[in-house]
Amino acid sequence: MRLLRKVSIKNKIIVIVISVCLLILGLGFSLEFIYNAVNIKKGIVSRTRMNAKLIGEYCITALSFQYPERATEILEKLKSMPEILNGHVYDENSKLFASYNKTGETPAGLNEKNVALQRFEGDHLHVWEPIFYMGKKYGTIYLRALTPLSQKIWTHFVVIFSLMLVLLLLSYLFAIALQRIISRPILKLAEVSGDISKRGGYSLRAEKTSEDEIGVLYDEFNSMLGQIEKRDISLRESEERLKSILDNTTSVIYLKDTQSRYITINSQFEELFHITKERINGKTDFDLFQADVAEKVRANDGIALEQNGPVEIEEQIPQDDGFHTYISVKFPLHDAAGTPYAVCGISTDITERIQSEVKLKQYRDQLEELVRERTRELEDAHAEIISKERLAALGQLTATVAHEIRNPLGTIRTSVFSIGDAIEQNQMGRVERAIKLAERNIRRCDGIVRLYVQEAAHLLAEA
Repeated sequence: MRLLRKVSIKNKIIVIVISVCLLILGLGFSLEFIYNAVNIKKGIVSRTRMNAKLIGEYCITALSFQYPERATEILEKLKSMPEILNGHVYDENSKLFASYNKTGETPAGLNEKNVALQRFEGDHLHVWEPIFYMGKKYGTIYLRALTPLSQKIWTHFVVIFSLMLVLLLLSYLFAIALQRIISRPILKLAEVSGDISKRGGYSLRAEKTSEDEIGVLYDEFNSMLGQIEKRDISLRESEERLKSILDNTTSVIYLKDTQSRYITINSQFEELFHITKERINGKTDFDLFQADVAEKVRANDGIALEQNGPVEIEEQIPQDDGFHTYISVKFPLHDAAGTPYAVCGISTDITERIQSEVKLKQYRDQLEELVRERTRELEDAHAEIISKERLAALGQLTATVAHEIRNPLGTIRTSVFSIGDAIEQNQMGRVERAIKLAERNIRRCDGIVRLYVQEAAHLLAEA
């Protein structure tokens, strides 16, 4: 059966049909040949024995009266039977009584049991037939005949074999014609499968032509194509959504194998580092960055693989305008067996956030220094006013100023808290608005204090 593995289904069907026909015809013709061969052999024996009995009956009178010349005359009639080569008659004492030798051979002896017997030796048939009359045995007749057994059997074999070849040829022609009933739908199905493989689409369908098992196969095949088409459309839509997310995010996303060779990147990576997905495939960080930077990045990839889970790492990566600080989340991807085969990284640029934190600290320091300075001035002025009890109006003014300055100071504290919260959430627009609000309230405080100082100086001057 292994020989048929690479044979087309068309030829397989033909081979199967011819094999079945060959087996049946071979078995049938073999049985017929054996049956006819046996019948031919039986026919020859039957005719020869009949001749022997007939001649033996003619020789009964000669044996009864011991007249061998008469028996010889009767045996001479065997000349009319060309297949008879020898004929001998033996008396009741098993002695040779008369003989006919067409070939000049010596007479054969009687068989040991001295009963009816026939035996083939090659193409020669030996027949011994007892001569009986009225229940009394008078002797035995022996005939040796040249039979056409081999020739008849060979002729019969040639006829049967020729007939079998003709039938096999007809079977072959019928197999070629009838195999299309089975092979054509299957080959059509294979053709549709080939078209699908070449075109890469699953919208094609196989047209069913029968309601048998092959028709059921067509139905199942078309149903399978429908399911695959739906899954393919769903997969493509999912891939498009994922690609849209990856290419529109401001984070840098990349995928590397376990040897830190790049597999794919997103559009942000392409834009920042001036390399395409096609060109980066198979490259490493040493092909993109300086050796010290590449070594650190590769070591961080190794940490994710070693921990076999997500890790968050801060990395310094060079760009066109200098080094940028990134927060990178790296995690391994696993195959069906649970073995890591790649590392995925999502890196977010936090350079602006760090710079905003520095600016916020500067603003906070300046604000605190300004508040301390204005507080000292206020305290000095208040102490001077208090030291002059005569200026009661100055005390009232101080209370009024303290009340007026409390509101802007509260607003400043709220702005400082809002700035810190906005920085943590990376909302730079909100940071700028809070800083401007704080500056306005600081100027308001400064104006109130200055006005108070002027009023206090005026009151002191009047005192």
